[in-house]
Amino acid sequence: MLPSTLQNDHFIWHLSNRVEGVARVQDEILSKFDLTYSNFAMLSFIAALPGISQKNLAEYMDLNANGIVTGLDDLVSKGLINRARKHADRGKTGAEITRRGRQILAAAEIALSRHSSSIQQACSNAGISDLSAILGSVA
Repeated sequence: MLPSTLQNDHFIWHLSNRVEGVARVQDEILSKFDLTYSNFAMLSFIAALPGISQKNLAEYMDLNANGIVTGLDDLVSKGLINRARKHADRGKTGAEITRRGRQILAAAEIALSRHSSSIQQACSNAGISDLSAILGSVA
């Protein structure tokens, strides 16, 4: 049996390795659509919240302003979103998904849903909730 300090380290390593494995599969799936997971998440928020401000997007995604601007620039260059000035405040910019962005997002969601389903089948809803709570408390 491993000493307790090594057991803890082994558990953290094992958990990190599994999380990285899930992320790697998601990245492989999304690469077929020329998206990163961050791109996909941004596109999902923008589709659900048309005209969302960069500030609100940064808060939802827990990213700094530079990360948001870089991600939005990437989505604009791919023709997946447009930036639009908000009428109420000329200094604020909102983001809106394009027709092409909706098509790519829909296809990526279908591809990712297969992977998500396999994860959910392996876990009960309570297990997913417990794991989320545990990770949320330490991250």
